[in-house]
Amino acid sequence: MRFLKNKIERSAEVRRLNLEKQEAEPYPQESLLKNLQEASTVERIITQDRKSPCKSENSSRKTPCENIIKNYGRAMANFALSPLARPYLKAILPKCGSSPTTFQAFMKKKKRSANCIKKLREMLPSEANRGAPNYAEKLVFQELCVIFMKIFSVNWLFNSKIDNKLAHLSYRFKILRRIKDPDHFTYLKDFKFEHLK
Repeated sequence: MRFLKNKIERSAEVRRLNLEKQEAEPYPQESLLKNLQEASTVERIITQDRKSPCKSENSSRKTPCENIIKNYGRAMANFALSPLARPYLKAILPKCGSSPTTFQAFMKKKKRSANCIKKLREMLPSEANRGAPNYAEKLVFQELCVIFMKIFSVNWLFNSKIDNKLAHLSYRFKILRRIKDPDHFTYLKDFKFEHLK
């Protein structure tokens, strides 16, 4: 919520500066100076908004956001057990060949363990476990995860107590792609390869 309030304050400041500019049109040299000052203020506001939420205040080095998968994993598991998922479950369960009681039991058992990539990947269907006993429930959970990431994740994110909302929002589509293809769900962070000369 703090993130949204700061953004609203910055946009109000930019609007106020634009109104002051329109109200008083001083001499050409003064208006040029004022425009330069306003431009630097707007640039400062934009750079403050674009600061990486993963960057720690104490160090100059960028640190990875380690809790992104944990937060999204728990949110998807909670969504699968919530009343919001029931209308979607009515259509998904018969299509995947599962029943509501077996899916509820599967989710209650696995809900707490959705806190890392490995555990979340175990909850999703893969080609290796096609004949496993819980394969139908894994398919249902995958469909619900896709629905959550597409429709409900932004609302969940901005109504939560998470501090680095911008980082979570930027990783949203990466997680969605990995949920759709769980066999390649091995990492989340981008790797940069530097060429040695």
